[in-house]
Amino acid sequence: MLHHVVIIGLQWSRSLFPAFVRFIRETMHCPSDPHWDLQARRVSLPGIELDLIGRVESFEKDFANVLRHAEQPQIKLRRLNKSGASAWASHYTEELATTVYRLYERDFDTFYYSRQIPSTE
Repeated sequence: MLHHVVIIGLQWSRSLFPAFVRFIRETMHCPSDPHWDLQARRVSLPGIELDLIGRVESFEKDFANVLRHAEQPQIKLRRLNKSGASAWASHYTEELATTVYRLYERDFDTFYYSRQIPSTE
């Protein structure tokens, strides 16, 4: 049974993404890295009702809301570890998008993500 895979020094490319998705699909039943686990499962905390779930794509706005709620001064965030990766939508074919949707359908529904792939043009 496969539990962990460590790849060191691997240059990410568009051609590796389908293999990565296949790996996720084939190991979903194993303890996995929390980064690609269902996020809906990660935020389901018995007895705790969340009133804000921040998103990476609106991180600055969501973080500002947290600071306001905590009555803390606003701060300017610096962007760290920015990758040079291309637009994420360019990695998807229709078949790959369907596979990812089926794997993460609960997340799509819980967090109101569209199943549509944005245009890369």
